[in-house]
Amino acid sequence: MAALAFGAQLCRAEDIDIFAGVPSTNDLPNVLIVWDSSANWGADIPVPHCSFTDGGTPKASNPDKEQGKKFAIEKCAIHNVIHALPVNADGTARFNIGLMLFNESSSPQGGYPRIQFVPLTDANKAVLKAAIRNITIAGDKANNAPYAQALQEAYLIFAKAAPYRGTLATKWDPAAVASGKYVGAPGTGCGNNHIIFVSNGSPTENNTSAEALLTADGGNTTQIAYPSAYITNSDQSNWSDEFARFLRGVDVSSKDGVQSITTHTVAVTGASSDNLYPNFMRAIATHGGGQYYAASDVDALAKALLNIFNSIQAVNSVFASASLPISVSAQGTYKNQVFVGMFRPDALARPRWVGNLKQYQIVYDRATDSLALGDSLGNPALNSATGFFHPSAISYWTTDSTFWINNPSGTPASASDRPDGDVVEKGSVAQLLRSAYATSQATRPVFTCIGCPDGTTLSASMSERLVDTNPAITSAMLGTSTATERAALINWLRGADNNDDELGP
Repeated sequence: MAALAFGAQLCRAEDIDIFAGVPSTNDLPNVLIVWDSSANWGADIPVPHCSFTDGGTPKASNPDKEQGKKFAIEKCAIHNVIHALPVNADGTARFNIGLMLFNESSSPQGGYPRIQFVPLTDANKAVLKAAIRNITIAGDKANNAPYAQALQEAYLIFAKAAPYRGTLATKWDPAAVASGKYVGAPGTGCGNNHIIFVSNGSPTENNTSAEALLTADGGNTTQIAYPSAYITNSDQSNWSDEFARFLRGVDVSSKDGVQSITTHTVAVTGASSDNLYPNFMRAIATHGGGQYYAASDVDALAKALLNIFNSIQAVNSVFASASLPISVSAQGTYKNQVFVGMFRPDALARPRWVGNLKQYQIVYDRATDSLALGDSLGNPALNSATGFFHPSAISYWTTDSTFWINNPSGTPASASDRPDGDVVEKGSVAQLLRSAYATSQATRPVFTCIGCPDGTTLSASMSERLVDTNPAITSAMLGTSTATERAALINWLRGADNNDDELGP
């Protein structure tokens, strides 16, 4: 059962507060904007002319007209977001920002650093905005859209490695390279790393080369599968989503912990040639651990970019990760049943934590003549080196599955819930809930408390049920504008998947 309260604003400490005591890094978040400069940015879209916040507009007449194209709203939105992003009261930056474009038509496929990372101070804002204004629809166009190879180059930039094709273009920023390697972002290497990929259509590139690069990087080359009605076969053959998955888990710094790269995507839509490509961009963001937006005008695009920057800044300043070893205080026992409540803070320090309740047993260890925590098969459950569960441990209620086909995890990585080992979200009660309510949540008892006093015992009466037929839950209370939106939100809170666009998580 679950209970949800509307309207209550109580000043109580949250459970997560006790894990937020580790000070966050002083390094700024590093954001690389990857701008799809393929021929698709010249696609016509029916939008009004846009302008720069501080005066001026993209070119409105031929030759090389920019207004009325995807290019113009992107140029305006990126420029205006740079203008709008805040600095600290003392004038210091809140972000390090760089810009990547695709190699020009005469260069080998890939991406290049058009603007090296700079702290976004007011002075550097002016430099960035001037550089963006100087990008033109004809002079900076690439014939191909090598999404995967651009993500490879982004990886090398964040890792401060030698360029692959980023210096084969003609307009790369010399400040981005020193002594044959990328300079990367400023700071000690502890900042959060993000890619914001602004796209205009489906990728077009040499998939064989992209696969070879991912293999050389040590990435997982098992391609992610989607229904063909959702993502076209040509997009499925591309390696951008697998590269995003790789970047999400790779460590680009020698510092303690894992400094990975989160990939966000914004699909610019509105052209007749768009087809299903926005779905593929959503998939890239999903596997890259980031956010996805679609935008068909300058205001929507600017809002999407600002939302991503706001979430990046919130993550960087609020939470720090914690890990929880298995201890007596985290266990509950009944007869020979040991119940362990588990949760894992988000790897990127966001307030979105996975949790589970797992059952184990006490087993007798003949070798040491002692009792120990055992899994459902009677094998030792704990890894003595880490104090957490052994990767091969199998908790009770855990069965074989293919649920994690798009996000294999564990050691070795597996699409199955079994063994669940040290992966919090696999197996046990979480799997039972998914199995019971994956397709229908009609029988799931979820209660709410609307205006009820402390100590109220929730029951099955209509006024205390979180269902879309409860008239006490109004659209005004939820902030929805239609009855359809109200019902969709309530059902989402009950566990419904309103997108239903994936084979697994």
